[in-house]
Amino acid sequence: MKATKVFLNAKVYTMNKDRDWAEAVAIADDKIIFVGSVADAENHIDASTEIFDLEGKMLLPGFTDGHCHPFLGTFFGLGLNIDFEWDEETLKSELKKHIDANPGKKAYFGMGYSEWLWNETHQPFASMLDEICPDKPVLLLSGGGHEGWCNTKALEMANVTKDTPDPVPGFQFFKRDAEGNPTGWIKETAAEAIILQAIDMFEPEEIKASLKAVFDAYAAAGITTIGDAGVYNFWEDLIFPVVKEMEDAGELKQHLSCCTFCLAEIPFKEAIERLKYLNKTYNSKDYFFNTLKILNDGTPEAKTGALTEPYPENGQIVPPVFVGDEFAEIGIETAKAGFDIHIHAIGDKAILETLEMARRVREAGYKDMRITNAHTQMVLPETRPLFKEYDVIANTTTVWFFGGDMSFLPEKLQPHQFNFREMVDSGVILNLGSDFPADYYGYEPLKGIEMGLTRRVYGQPDAPVLEPMTESLTIDETLEGYTYGALYTHRLEDFTGSIEVGKCADLVVLGGNIFETDPYSIHKIPVCMTFMNGKMTYKNEEL
Repeated sequence: MKATKVFLNAKVYTMNKDRDWAEAVAIADDKIIFVGSVADAENHIDASTEIFDLEGKMLLPGFTDGHCHPFLGTFFGLGLNIDFEWDEETLKSELKKHIDANPGKKAYFGMGYSEWLWNETHQPFASMLDEICPDKPVLLLSGGGHEGWCNTKALEMANVTKDTPDPVPGFQFFKRDAEGNPTGWIKETAAEAIILQAIDMFEPEEIKASLKAVFDAYAAAGITTIGDAGVYNFWEDLIFPVVKEMEDAGELKQHLSCCTFCLAEIPFKEAIERLKYLNKTYNSKDYFFNTLKILNDGTPEAKTGALTEPYPENGQIVPPVFVGDEFAEIGIETAKAGFDIHIHAIGDKAILETLEMARRVREAGYKDMRITNAHTQMVLPETRPLFKEYDVIANTTTVWFFGGDMSFLPEKLQPHQFNFREMVDSGVILNLGSDFPADYYGYEPLKGIEMGLTRRVYGQPDAPVLEPMTESLTIDETLEGYTYGALYTHRLEDFTGSIEVGKCADLVVLGGNIFETDPYSIHKIPVCMTFMNGKMTYKNEEL
């Protein structure tokens, strides 16, 4: 069979079950037809074949971001990009510059500030933003997206007053003063959504260009498949048809496995019906909906993660959104409908509820449903074996693997942050993703691979380490997390993710061999080219 493209003189790490190396790959249109030696590859070349001499560069299966929010990132990318390390004064200064540079905007949005910036003794107030912009609404979200800060105008336009009920008291709520008036500090997505729904923050004509920029950036990082982890429900109809238009025009640069949210304020049966509609409406090999996403807690930095121990700062224990029989019913009804489930659960208590729900689903006979616990930050030693027992996939974000001050956490939980060694060794499937745009240090898989190995901020061997170092992942484990593990979550492991005959031609060419690179320099390896469905989606013109 003649090839449309042939890659020669490469260090091909196939990521097949035997982890074979090869030196040449041939593809015909969107499928791999040969993997082997340069000499044998000659049999697949004719006058029309496009030949790539890689001159010793590394060739891998295209990376998968197993958990991210490209559609949220599309909207949030239209505002101020806040640096995670800005302090309060820098943030206010940069916000003023942004407002001065965009006087025609009807509203101002930004995302990215550190969730460590504020605490109970040093809180953000609407009046602080009023000093910068009193006459137009302003909303800023933290880097994790689990808390926000708005001005008085935003509260007024959203009609948020002392009489406005909190969506989920103690979890999703508006911080209030002694008289019950909202202060401008917002906790969690449902409360943020009240502001976002009420205010036209973004211009519709900007959406497609911003979405294209997200896909372009992902292609430049070597990513050929995206596991979407949800967008606000009220934005779904704004962006999902735009993605379809791009697919019809041949403009997609990644396979897209998508979901819809089940939130506390949305009855789960309504969410399942919505998923049925989306599954029927968008159901191609490159753009499809098979997953129900559950948001079952927040983040420990925002004091909204569901822990078994109280937060030292305020003595509060935040429960998961769904527990017990209700959560089991959600899981079983989702399985009956033929869908998979993806659960945001960061705190140890929230993770326990995922595992209990998984037990009930498995005992009800639904062995094939793919259950993913997203983020999986705090798994206590006694809980880890349950992931294997109940066949739960562990998703996490390795660019969060870095040391620092843990005093905001209960002392008992501090040593148990992102510890996966026992689980991986037992055969638990690890799905790696960025959680973009809540990625802190970047969505690029090469950064994630490095930080999974070093448990330090990339490129900084002297940075604080996330102890214990015995929990470090290997290169092979991180590569599998960015290929097979992430794809397994989305039922694509037989379609792509390894360089084997018959698999989809999703490939990335790297300018250096990950296995031969200093661990603290892996993030510097250049992405040279990316191919999705056999089509070049990115070429590094500087190389």
